[in-house]
Amino acid sequence: MKISNRPYTFLPFQSHYCYNSINPDTPRIKEAKAIADEKDREESLTLDKKAIDVLIAKIIPTSKYFESRFDHLQYQINEIKIGIKEFEKRIDSRFEQVNKRFDQIEIKLDKLLEAIDVKIDTGLREKLHRTTFSSGLLIEY
Repeated sequence: MKISNRPYTFLPFQSHYCYNSINPDTPRIKEAKAIADEKDREESLTLDKKAIDVLIAKIIPTSKYFESRFDHLQYQINEIKIGIKEFEKRIDSRFEQVNKRFDQIEIKLDKLLEAIDVKIDTGLREKLHRTTFSSGLLIEY
């Protein structure tokens, strides 16, 4: 905060205006100037080589730590992706096994139905032969 050249200035620690031209060396005005100078120094902060080296020494190991953590996370993500692919392969093979089992059951069922049909046909033929011989008619197939 800078003290202006205007005759009235509002200082942050006062609730009223003070008149600058009466006595510019009052303790409150000096305090306001000191605060303004301190803020200017904070805004125009310059770093010397040693301070920069210290900052780099503190930041680079931290960034290496985070880099290694991110590498570890990437490794874990890749392992999860590989695990998911293997899981999908296992599930696909199990579905193929289930499909083969259903195909086998279907084949067995077809054979069973054919055997039943053959038995029914032979039973009907025998019954027909018995009825035709008993009635005296001879029918050949």
